[in-house]
Amino acid sequence: MPAHEHTSTFDPNLSLLDLEEVIRYARGIPESNGKVGVVGFCAGGLMAFLSAARTWIDAAVAYCGAGTEPFLEELSRTHTPLLAHLGDSDEILPDSTRTALQLALGQADSADVVIHAGCSHAFARRGSESFNESAAQAAFQSSRRFLHRHLR
Repeated sequence: MPAHEHTSTFDPNLSLLDLEEVIRYARGIPESNGKVGVVGFCAGGLMAFLSAARTWIDAAVAYCGAGTEPFLEELSRTHTPLLAHLGDSDEILPDSTRTALQLALGQADSADVVIHAGCSHAFARRGSESFNESAAQAAFQSSRRFLHRHLR
């Protein structure tokens, strides 16, 4: 069952508490430089958005971000470097929500939104019906450069 079908029982606030523990742990790994980034797809994209808005991470990358509507104002105030990859034909993220998300992130200090033309939901997930090899590769390369810049 796709993750977006579980959103009625998914509690992002509760999940963020778990994620904060993971972030705290990751910062303390002796071999690391102490910087932490979060990358998420679909509902995980929402978690990347919320991590950027509510926690002390150093960078976040969100693919889609299903369920962002209630958090748009909060996202507009984030100071964490954030990169969002959205498909212009994402059936889970309607045009009105995608536009509102772009506007909200446009107000944030260091957020970038990339709209992938001709892409629907899960365009970057290998094995999905909507997987788009070229868009996925472009998004992954962009994400790698972004994370490299902010997490080194």
